This record gives sequence, C-alpha cells and structure tokens, in this order.
Amino acid sequence: MMWFAPYEGYPGAPGEYPDTDAVSTNFCKLDTNLGTAGEVEVDSQGRVYVAASSSGAVYRYSPPFPTGPDAQGGCGAHDGTGAPMAYQIHKEALIRPDLFRGMLTFSGLAFSDHGTLFVSSVATGHIAEYDLMGRFLRHVVKPSTLFFPSTYGNPQGIDVGSDGTLYYADMALTWSEGFPGPGPNGKLRRVRFAADGEPRRPEVVLDGLAFPDAVTVHTGNLEETAPDPPRDLGEWRHYAGGPTRNFHNDADPWMHSASVEGLRLKWRKRTGRIVTAQPTVAAVDIPGEGPTQVVYVPGWDWKVYALRLRDGAALWEFETAKQPGASLPAASSADVTSVDGRDVVFVATGETMYALDAVSGTEIWRFEAGTGCRDANGNPPGDCGFGRDGAVRDERNEIESSPLVVDGRVYFGMDVNDFEVGKGGFYALDARSGTLAWFLDLQTGMTCTPFDSDAISRFDGYHSEEELRLPDAFLSTRPGCDFADVVAESGVSSRTGCENVWSSPAWDANRELMYFAVSNCETDTDPESNSPPPPMPRFDESVVAVDPEGRIAWHWRPREVDNADLAFGAVPNLFSIRDGGDEIDVVGIGNKDGTYYVVDRDGINERNGALAGTPDTAELFPYWQTKVVPGGDIGGIIGTSSAVESTRRIHVGTAAGTDPLRPQQPTMHTLDMDTGEVVWQSRSSDFLLRDWTAAPTSSVNDVVFFGSATTATLRSMRAGDGRALLVRTIADGIGAIASPSIVVDGTLVVGTGIGSLSGDPSDISNVSAAQPSDIVALCVPGAPDCPDERGVTIEVHGARPFLVEEGITGVVEVATSVLGPVVHVDGLLEHTDDPVRISVECAIVCGGSIRVGRRQIPVMVATVVHQGELPDSARFAGAGIDVESFPWQPFRYSVEVREG
Repeated sequence: MMWFAPYEGYPGAPGEYPDTDAVSTNFCKLDTNLGTAGEVEVDSQGRVYVAASSSGAVYRYSPPFPTGPDAQGGCGAHDGTGAPMAYQIHKEALIRPDLFRGMLTFSGLAFSDHGTLFVSSVATGHIAEYDLMGRFLRHVVKPSTLFFPSTYGNPQGIDVGSDGTLYYADMALTWSEGFPGPGPNGKLRRVRFAADGEPRRPEVVLDGLAFPDAVTVHTGNLEETAPDPPRDLGEWRHYAGGPTRNFHNDADPWMHSASVEGLRLKWRKRTGRIVTAQPTVAAVDIPGEGPTQVVYVPGWDWKVYALRLRDGAALWEFETAKQPGASLPAASSADVTSVDGRDVVFVATGETMYALDAVSGTEIWRFEAGTGCRDANGNPPGDCGFGRDGAVRDERNEIESSPLVVDGRVYFGMDVNDFEVGKGGFYALDARSGTLAWFLDLQTGMTCTPFDSDAISRFDGYHSEEELRLPDAFLSTRPGCDFADVVAESGVSSRTGCENVWSSPAWDANRELMYFAVSNCETDTDPESNSPPPPMPRFDESVVAVDPEGRIAWHWRPREVDNADLAFGAVPNLFSIRDGGDEIDVVGIGNKDGTYYVVDRDGINERNGALAGTPDTAELFPYWQTKVVPGGDIGGIIGTSSAVESTRRIHVGTAAGTDPLRPQQPTMHTLDMDTGEVVWQSRSSDFLLRDWTAAPTSSVNDVVFFGSATTATLRSMRAGDGRALLVRTIADGIGAIASPSIVVDGTLVVGTGIGSLSGDPSDISNVSAAQPSDIVALCVPGAPDCPDERGVTIEVHGARPFLVEEGITGVVEVATSVLGPVVHVDGLLEHTDDPVRISVECAIVCGGSIRVGRRQIPVMVATVVHQGELPDSARFAGAGIDVESFPWQPFRYSVEVREG
C-alpha cells in the first residue's frame, strides 16, 4: 500500500509532467505484505481500509501516518528495492474469511449512506454489510450457487451513489483452461434498496464490458438508452410492468386502499371493437409539447391507439392489416423500448408484429408470423379464414404473446388457437430491422437460424418455402431449419396444431434466460387424425427456459397427456422464495387446472434434487403447488398473477372452470409466496364479486385489481385481508373486462370487452367481440390532471362526460344496447344544500346502475325520478324483457341533473 506525500512537486523538470520518464520520490510505502490488494476506503476518523483478496482479509490502518518520504516524515525505513518505507504502522485485520457466509476473497469496499461498510467477495459473488467493528450485519448480494457463472456475477470494485444505491463492477468470471478468469460479457450492476432498507435484486445497468474491475459514481446517465424522462412522469412501458412480469406497482403515491373508492372518471375513448390488451404508458418527447405521457393500446378494430394520459386526446392512430381468421386479433400488449435513442412501440395484431415510431406512429417495419394471409403470388386472403370453403389448411396464426425486447431483439410466441392443422412456435427478431434472428420449433426443439443476408420478414413452422416466399432451399440449407423433415422421418405429422404459445416471455437478466409457457396438445391414437399419438409432443404444456440464441435450457410440465385442455397460457412471474436464511430464484405460473406452480429457474429443485424435464420426477420438481379451484377448459388460472416480493404475497384470479354461468368459487386468492399457503380468498354473495375473471391480476401498493368476465365491472380488494373496496361498472351493454388494469401517477387505465371472433353471427362470443368498447381512465382526486371535485360529474356511456355545477342543468342523449346504460353520478352530493334530481329515461328498459358518490344502486326501470340522496337500500322494479330474443338495435335515452 502506497502513501503519497502532500507535495506540489512532480517528477522531472518543471512543466514536463506527466510526459516524462522521471521517477517520483514523493511517496512512502506503508505495507508490502498484502495479498492482491483491492479497493481502499477512508472513514471520517482518517482510518484507511484495504481489501486483500488472496490474503482473505479486510485490513484497517489507523493514524498517525507519515508526513514525508524521509526519516523526519516518518518514512526512514526501506524495502528490498530501496524504496522508502514507514518505520511502523498501526494495522489490524478487521474482517476475516467467513466460509459459511461466502465472504472469502475480499475485493471491493464502499461506505453506505448510513456509515456501515459494504464489502464484496469477488470469487464467491457475495456482497455483505459490516459495522465498523468488523461485525457481519447482512448479505446485500447473495447468489444461489457458488459455481461459475455466479447468479449475480462477480463483484470486484464497488461504490455507493448519493441516493444510497450500490453499484458494482461485475467481472463475470468463467472457467478457462482450469482457472477462473474474466468472462466475455462483464457488466456494471446496481443494487437499489426498498423503503424499509431491504436490498432489491441486482440489476444490469451496462453489459458487454471486457474487464470491469472498478467503479466510481458521478452525476450523469449510466443507461445505454435515451435520457430518462423527467422523474415526475410515471411510466408503465412493458407488459406486466417489466421483464419479471410481476404486475405490481409499489411506487404510486396516490393509489391505495384509502383512496381507491374515490376514483372518478378522467376520460374514456370509444373504439370500434373490444380492447383486451394491457394499456402501456411511456413518457415521450412530442414536438411542441415536450415530455408527455402517452397510452399505447391495440384494439380488436385493427387499430393501435396512442392517447395522451392527461385527457385521452389522440396523438395518433395506426391502422394495421386485417387478418380474416384471427380469433383473438389484439390480445398482445404493446412494449415501448428505446432503440438507438428512438422510442419504438412494438405491438402485434393478428399474425403481424409491428415496430412503430412512438411519437409519430410511423411504421418502421413489420414481420409476419406466417404468410401474411397472402398466397404464393402475394394475393390476399391466401388460406386465411374461418373454415373458408371447407378448407383444411386455413391459416389462423396469431401473435397473442406480448413482446419482450432485450439487447436489440424482440422475442414473442405464436399460436394457431388450438386448431389441428398448423402449429405455433417462438420467435426472435432483430429490433432494428424486424428480420428473423431465429425461430424455435417446439415440436423438435430445433432452432432455425437464417443467414445474415437472408433478411426474412415472414416465417412460421409449417408452411412451405413457396408459401412463405423464402429463398430457394432455405429449409434444407439453413442451420436447424429442416425440422419438418426430421419430424416426417419419425412418422408423425409436422402440422398437428400443437406448440401453441400464447404466453408471453419473462426475462432473467442475470441468468440471461427467458421463461414462457406452451399450450396443450390433444393426443389421439386414430391414424387418420391430425393429432399426434400420446404422450404430448416433448415441449407441449411446458414451462420452457430459453437462452437469447434460442437454445432450450430446460423444460417442465405437470402431466404427459392432457385431452381436457388444461393449458398454460398465463405469463410466468419471476421472484424469489425464502428458504430459511437463503433465497431461491423461482418461476411462478398458473395453469387452467386451477393450480399455481413454483419451480426453480435453473431447472433443479435445490431441496430434493429433482430435475426439470424428467417425467418420473415431474411431481417433485415444484417447490410448492397450490390448487385454488378444480379448473377446466375455461380455467382455472388463465390470466397472469401479481407477485409482490415486498409483502411475500401472490394474488391469483381464477376463471369459470367448466361452466361460465356457474363459475368455480372463490375467484380471487392470495397465497404466501414462500410456502403456497392460502392467506385469504374472496368470499361474497355479491354477484359482481363472485364473477369469474379472464383478466390478469394487478396490484398497486395495498390494492388488488381484477376484472369481471360477464360484466364490465372493475373490482378491487385490499391486499392484506381481501376486504372489498371499489366495485364499479364502467361500461354498458355486453360488457366485461379482460384487460389488465395499470396505474401511473394516480390514474388507472383499462380496456373493456371480451369475446372471440368466429365469423358466425349467431355466436354470442363473436357478437360480443365485435361490440364498440371503451378504453377507460379513472383517477384519484388530487392526482395529476384529475378533474376538479366541484359540482357533479355526469358519465353516460357513449358520450363525453360533463361537469354539472350548482345551478346548471345538463342533458345528454346517446345510443346504447338493449341491456341498457350504466349512469354514474360522481360528486360529493352530501355537501350541497339543495337536492339533486336524477332522471333516467329509456325508450324500453334501462338495465344498469346509478352511482351517487361511493354508492352504486342497481336499476331496472322504464323511468326513474328520485329527489335527494339515494339510500343504500334503494331498489327499483320495472318491466322485464327476454334479452336473448330481442333484436340488437340501439335505443336512445337522456340523463338530466338539475337544481332542486
């Protein structure tokens, strides 16, 4: 360890330094007996700390120190080279090796913002916190394994930012010729701390570094993306909130259990058909406006909408290509990621993935997961359609998977909606060009990789080269692309309707693995059938882990044969469970069999050694599995769950099971994240609370949100105990909420509607899917851009809401379906001196509700006139009607609110 005297002199003649070969004499060696000395820190008392990895210690040196490089300055001794050295030093081994805690090879030191010492152990991948007496306090980074590569890398140098965030240089050690050494993809990582001081899992800030061995923090931007937007503009750029897909927001200061019941309408946007995708919010720089929060969401009317979060005003609309035969044409949600400094919206409708400029809506590229509904000559509709002309090769390719964008690539799955002919698969595209990087054929596990010069912009796993307009001999000459021949040689059809992926991928940046689920494949021993014989193809109905080059790391499934359609469709949640003092990184996912499963991210159960992909030990592989309902072909668990590590809870919504009119009960469940035990379940006689859900479950702070599958009712419960909070119908007619709710800066945004297109006018699901529907924004009073609470806000579905202040009369007339309107009267009516008159007039029957303040009263009336405050017990009777036989024609009604 070297000490440099505080001299102003430099080696060489004046003015030559540093361009000189002269040797400095202005130094003093303090210690020459350190093994691989690492980082140095100095505390407020002037004591010096040094990490020494091969010595296995953190040493502390205390004053006094030399004041000059000679005997008078305390540096009168010399080492073996003749260099000046201190007479004596005050040295102590403050921290010794701790094998049990994995602290052995000390390398990095940094003081925390509360005066303790962070210490890294480079070879073992640990970072621990110690007090200044050298006593261990806790682990800050603790990998799940001591093998290379380490779970969170190998921390060499560390530093702490002004906000308390810990940064470390990750050497990413690997084995080379029997010795560990720096890996090819070193990283800069950070550890942020929760409000309670608990460390979060490390995040990758930069990668692709050759030899990162030190880090220091300066003011600036470390991300390799566009500059962050202003910090007061919240965002929700990715499906489920981010690559771990956990559907939780714990950073919103407005939305919580005490405020959610006061939500009021902010705006609504009517679309041509239903909206089931998750709204995505990004703050983008709009010319003339500056950074602006924009909501991006695709609709089933073949449009992508970009709406300003503050008022719902359109920024742009993009018309996508219509695909006949797509049953669920806009199930995929948008992702907004910066590519080369440009915010890009990645979104799919039908079988086409688009990249759109986030500010202008201009198309950058498109990729078709199929023929693009064109024949070999490029003419529509190709072989797309709902049983068109009795054809058996109708193309129903659909991207229902929401894209994952990582390191310049776009990843997603493809489905053929469980039809016997055709099959799905998993894709990787170049994010800049939209061309195919690789296609994973899940029937064989082979990865088809084009040549760089191919520029493939349409592909699937079962059409011919001619139909896809591929280069000559593409399938036989490109690596891994001859999967059809491989299957044919086995005597099994390569066009079986299996390998469907409607799950979206989750991403573990530390392991560099993606996790997604594959739908089921029905088997059949009939040789004339297009279905394969049992068991299911190898990867069907599996959770699959894949690396960025399309190589399968492991897969697991709970059963080998399933003809009951107990598929995986939910998106995996990535979190950690606690096992004593250890944490285990896991994948959690629900299945239509009504069970939530938790399995290891590395493909081996650390408790019992059970391996993924081994049918004999399939039941032993999960750490826990909890069956919350019996399940069935309608679910079970269809939507993605919300996983909240800060509270150790998983919130799970369940679907109908087997009969949509008699849904399995209960329909909302909260599980202990570490054990799978049921913490609470919703139990209510209220139909709106008992109704099943096809929507993902989301949570914000201590509130859980989930939709209703038979009414357009937004439901919320308190996360801690399941107490019902806001239960509000937000759309009229044939309604439902299959879209997940997201919350940004006190504003909740959600789509409405449910159904499945079939082309059959007598199919109620097809009729429902074609209904005009709404994107709805509700806000917490006091949150940014939330409407003033003065007066009474009148909301009539199909018309723009308006504010009626005292002494002002408002009337609105709109068209609605026979099931009638839902009229919301939002305001603090109890604060007005005069009664408010609410009049609902329908040509035939109004079926719905009137809402006053926080009360919602069911209504089935021809005309209602009520003065004053509506009591909670109010019920109104009226004429009945046979809804099923009534023609679907709109009628008109009016709402009037006036003084007195």
